[in-house]
Amino acid sequence: MKKKFKYRLGTVSQALNWKSPEGKVLSYEPYIREMRVWANLFEEVDVFAPLAKTEILVTVSEYGAENFSFDFVSYEDGIGIKNALKRLWQLPRVLLKLFLFVWRHEVLLIRSPSHFGLFAHVMVFILRKKTITKYAGFFGAYENERMPSLLERNFIRHILSPPHYVLVYGKHHADHLISFIPAAISLDEIAELRKLKDHIKSGNGTKFYSLGKLMPVKNFDLAINAFGLLTQEYPQLEWEYHLIGDGNERENLYQLTKDLKIEDRVFFEGKLSYQAAMEKLTHADFVIMPGTKEGWPKVVIEAWAAGAVPIVVDAGLSAEIINDGVNGFLFEATPEAMKNKLLQVFASPATSENIREHSLEFSKAMAIENFTECAKAVCINRLKLYAEL
Repeated sequence: MKKKFKYRLGTVSQALNWKSPEGKVLSYEPYIREMRVWANLFEEVDVFAPLAKTEILVTVSEYGAENFSFDFVSYEDGIGIKNALKRLWQLPRVLLKLFLFVWRHEVLLIRSPSHFGLFAHVMVFILRKKTITKYAGFFGAYENERMPSLLERNFIRHILSPPHYVLVYGKHHADHLISFIPAAISLDEIAELRKLKDHIKSGNGTKFYSLGKLMPVKNFDLAINAFGLLTQEYPQLEWEYHLIGDGNERENLYQLTKDLKIEDRVFFEGKLSYQAAMEKLTHADFVIMPGTKEGWPKVVIEAWAAGAVPIVVDAGLSAEIINDGVNGFLFEATPEAMKNKLLQVFASPATSENIREHSLEFSKAMAIENFTECAKAVCINRLKLYAEL
């Protein structure tokens, strides 16, 4: 495929990479999905990122394009004092390599928030490089925000200016901050999911699904507790809840289902490939997103694509994304509030069916093709990059 821009794009990312026994470079699937967009836009894409020593636990995919090259470094990703000290020991070498990487690229893509992003922003500001920052999290203050994130966010907001442009979720009014959508699912993938959905027969009970790494920050315990309350008060309701993903919180979540006596209704599907996870979502009537610290949760788009209705915690950008009762449902971040929203869902099937009927148009509006066209426009109109005819 002919590339749009004749530049080597230097990408600074702290997304963990891993080399398979066959020598293929793999990383977190949603990140790879976006990186393929940039690989289709630029002649070459160089990636500065940490390399994991062992297989990473999240859903992964290979980069899948020949115009990627890699500049890997070692950087500890664990939590705790011991790991923090190890990072401090590794930092001088990382910063030197990062400076040289930034120096030799005319155009850079910085993925934030991250330690690498914080230092890269200082470097590109000093060296006056042209940059696009993809800020993948919520671009605002939140409870227990870590100092590196706080520093980077305020540096981006108050110090940077053109030719540094930042793609952020939500509405912003500074010249260098550009409201953007996530890189989610393609139109072809949406069409394939709809074909699968058409062949699925309705069973007994309402099927709820969630998708994500099983870790405390994702708040899946909130959802399980809500279902526990629902069963305690309304045992006659028929439902099942499926969790797609794996992580260090799995055993705690399973024990919680046993404590609440709902282990026969909650199913742990484990880590699946992206395609398998999306195929699972076609069985869902509703997709629950309980995480309070998400940026623009892509699972909302994936729910629409699979013909399901998203039920989303009211935090971060959720109220900008979900119009309660129109394209999904919102609930406050407590088990009691979520239980009440579930009762509302059971009591008003016509509302849910109306959302489901319009879910295809909701998902198409957020297709990855739209992300690509917007990224092209930023490169041409803001960075003034030369575009091939």
